[in-house]
Parts: sequence; structure tokens; C-alpha cells
Amino acid sequence: MKKRLLALAPLACCALLVGCSSSNGVEKSVAGLSAKVYQLSSQVDQLTEQLEQVSEEAASLKGGIFDAKATSDLAYDEATRANERIDLMSQSIVKSQSYVK
Repeated sequence: MKKRLLALAPLACCALLVGCSSSNGVEKSVAGLSAKVYQLSSQVDQLTEQLEQVSEEAASLKGGIFDAKATSDLAYDEATRANERIDLMSQSIVKSQSYVK
């Protein structure tokens, strides 16, 4: 049993050394992944800013729409009153013409 352990010890040491020597590749991989994470974080920040801008624009447009609706409602009411006045005027003209005959 000791002979086997003594025989496997150098192999285990070699495996550890190979693992340590390949850590450079792992470091490069981690560095690449870190760069991608940084890039994606920057993109998320940019998209967040764009979303805020679009939200602000939408809010201002919404206010404009409400103002336009209020103005159109006022115009409609005024047109309705004008039509009623015209109808009353035409009725009074018709009545006055019927008295003349």
C-alpha cells in the first residue's frame, strides 16, 4: 500500500503542477469574462438612460394629448351652442314670416 502511495505521489504532484501552470489560461478566461460583464453593464446603463428619456417624452406627450382633448371638448361645446343659437334664429325668422302672410 505504501509503495502504491509513493508511486502515486509524483503523479499527484505533477497533476497539481499542471493545474497550476494552466491557471494562466483560467486567468485569461476570467479576464475575458470580466470584460464582457463590464461591457454588458455599460449597455444596461445606456439602455436604462434611454428608457428614462423615452418615459419622460411619453409623459410630456400624454400631457399634450390631455390638453388637446380639453381644447377639442371646449370647441365642441361652443359649436353646439352656436348651432342652437342658429336654430333659434331660424325658428324666429320662420315664425315672423308666418305672421307677415
